[in-house]
Amino acid sequence: MAEYIVRIIGYGLLLFVNGMIYYFLHSQFYFLVLVLMVAGPILSAMSVWVLRHYLQVEIHHAQDSYGAQGETAYFTIQIKNPTWFVSLDTKLIVNVENTLMETIGQQVFSVPVHAGKGYTLTLPVVATYPGLLKISVSRVYIKDLMGFFRLKKNVEQTAELSILPRAVTDIAYEKTALEQGMLESEESSKRGNDFSDVQEVREYIPGDKLMSIHWKLSAKRDILMVKDRVSMSDHQLVIVPELFIDQPVNLAAILTMTYSVILELIQEQTTVRLLYWSTNRYEYEDVRIDYKEELDAAFARMYYEKASAMSGKTGENLLTLVERRLDNVVYRLGFAMTRREARQLVSHAHFTVNGQKVNIPSYLVRVGDVIEVKEGSRSAACFKRLTAEDAPMVNVPQWLQRDKNALKGTVLQMPAREDIDMPIEEHLIVELYSK
Repeated sequence: MAEYIVRIIGYGLLLFVNGMIYYFLHSQFYFLVLVLMVAGPILSAMSVWVLRHYLQVEIHHAQDSYGAQGETAYFTIQIKNPTWFVSLDTKLIVNVENTLMETIGQQVFSVPVHAGKGYTLTLPVVATYPGLLKISVSRVYIKDLMGFFRLKKNVEQTAELSILPRAVTDIAYEKTALEQGMLESEESSKRGNDFSDVQEVREYIPGDKLMSIHWKLSAKRDILMVKDRVSMSDHQLVIVPELFIDQPVNLAAILTMTYSVILELIQEQTTVRLLYWSTNRYEYEDVRIDYKEELDAAFARMYYEKASAMSGKTGENLLTLVERRLDNVVYRLGFAMTRREARQLVSHAHFTVNGQKVNIPSYLVRVGDVIEVKEGSRSAACFKRLTAEDAPMVNVPQWLQRDKNALKGTVLQMPAREDIDMPIEEHLIVELYSK
């Protein structure tokens, strides 16, 4: 704002000086300059208004269907300008988030918008974690050529790309139970104890078991026919990944292991059922997987399930996530004088969450979590003063509840935008909270 004021004052002084020169000299040249100086800001303001009305923003990704963890995904942000006006300094507020990992960041780009063409920006994004990668443009700030005016244009353009885990080939897991189940199923094919179903009937291939020959049909066709059976154990292999993990590294490891194990099993022609909790329907989703394409689609659906559970504006979601950080909750509960002190206290493991020691300041609390000063830390001077008679008064937000005497607090509900009383402009926050 100060920059605009200085520029306007400076331009006003130049206009005044030129006007005085024309007043004393009555020169046609200075008269023309005076007219241009008066008309310039008017035309500049008109150009910004027109650009704000007609400017369009589109986002696309170069990948066909899915991206891969660890690789770079390329997004194209295209600004279309059908007018003849120009803006050499147009700022784009680009949100980059992984909705599954709940990591959100922002980047600000300053680009020129050419007349009749616009501008095309290629945005490379490294897919550090698997999940639903969401790129969106929330706002566009258009500045005129003279630098006097800047108008905001709200934009709701989004591109989404499912990032699949990187398959690991050297995984080690126990197959004994699976193999034992198949053997038991084969052994149960004796008379009166057949727990398998006939999948199809085909011609005999050397090496097929004699017990699988369909004798009646073979006699009719005068050729040996074999009954292919599908074991009941093929439908009993169920994999249930734990998705409700706050730390991105741990969640990524679980997804990688799940994806790798299922991929290896289906390559061995083993049918797998993927079972995961649906946060929208409050029930388990049961997906049968026989092929890699089905595996990729199942993971994409899991990402969207988690993403839809966190709907809303990106900027507000960003502030909500920051508000849920453990160090901020400690500060909000009055257990620390400043956020810096709260971060230090959490890092030194002075707090527990639901009875478990947590020393990660970025830990995200959930509804029902109980944050409490560790028993061994209550004798410290910084905590003893909180239970004294002259303890400082703390204005605890509505989404939290504090038990002063017990040095304990509880998360009652998720924080809303109105619960964040600090004067924050979401578009100015550019730090990536994935660390």
